Amino acid sequence: MRFRGTLILLAVLAALSAYVLLVERTAPPTDLEAGTPMPTPQPPLLSFASADAREVRIEGIEDGRYTAFVYRDSSLWHITSPVEDEADQGQVVRFVEDLADLRPRRTLTETTAPLSDYHLDPPAVRVMVTLEDGSSHVVLLGARNADGTGYYALVEGESTVHLVPTILGTDAERYLATPPLRSTPTPT
Repeated sequence: MRFRGTLILLAVLAALSAYVLLVERTAPPTDLEAGTPMPTPQPPLLSFASADAREVRIEGIEDGRYTAFVYRDSSLWHITSPVEDEADQGQVVRFVEDLADLRPRRTLTETTAPLSDYHLDPPAVRVMVTLEDGSSHVVLLGARNADGTGYYALVEGESTVHLVPTILGTDAERYLATPPLRSTPTPT
């Protein structure tokens, strides 16, 4: 009797093993096994190569202040307003690269609120990039969102509101208040 019971158990074990190897192994993964789906990255709002930028102008709409950067033949960025001086190259290059690859965190596809609710009518800040070929790209920045993780933005001439990374808005506001001058080495 024991031998017969052992053979039956071995047969059941072999059948289960064959099922697992043949059926379960080739089954498509379930949602839990596949992991959390990743969102599709959104395309950049402005389409230009950062190396093509020749001028950047940041304007405070309410108070009329502006800061302007110009890329000169010396292959360096210079501040032309509110002061004339060489700019901190690292900060301006990073700002231009952020603009060239400005991808929204989120796009508000169905906004029923007026643009003034996002501080986009009028906008708080206007950032314009002029390229080597004379064309320009403009992004309008409004208020921060409620949790402070981004700024509401609008590409000039379009009506879709986007939420862009906070760094762009904070840099624009900081450069309006204090343009990034070239740092001078301290004597040792």
